[in-house]
Amino acid sequence: MNRFWIAGLTILALLFAGCTPTAQEKSGSPSAAGQPVTVRPYQAQIAKKLAEKDPRVEEATAVSINSELSVGLKVSNFDRFFLKSTRKRVHGKLKHHFPGEEIHVTTDNKLFGELQKIAGFPADKQEVYQKLQKINEDMKG
Repeated sequence: MNRFWIAGLTILALLFAGCTPTAQEKSGSPSAAGQPVTVRPYQAQIAKKLAEKDPRVEEATAVSINSELSVGLKVSNFDRFFLKSTRKRVHGKLKHHFPGEEIHVTTDNKLFGELQKIAGFPADKQEVYQKLQKINEDMKG
């Protein structure tokens, strides 16, 4: 009988310890919490136009917040075989035009759609910044 109580209390303690949120989940993104967010729609428009000049790019979307420029490219049909070279070429053009910026380029359709959603810039800039951080993390580059 004593073993059942000990086993039950151990399982209960593990259950409560495993279900509590960690310190990182509670505070959100610590680096973005106190940082002012600067949205640059003009810079994003220029980046979008530069990306769309590439012959393999069907459509482009861009978001520029603080010193980060994220660009999504829509490439279709036969051009999908050249995704890596297309990303490299567009990244090079953008790096040349915006030398001080951290540039992220993706050809992933899901990330392209997410970038299009936040390109409208809702009222809460901090929320947009956090979403952009998540997208850039998913891009891995």
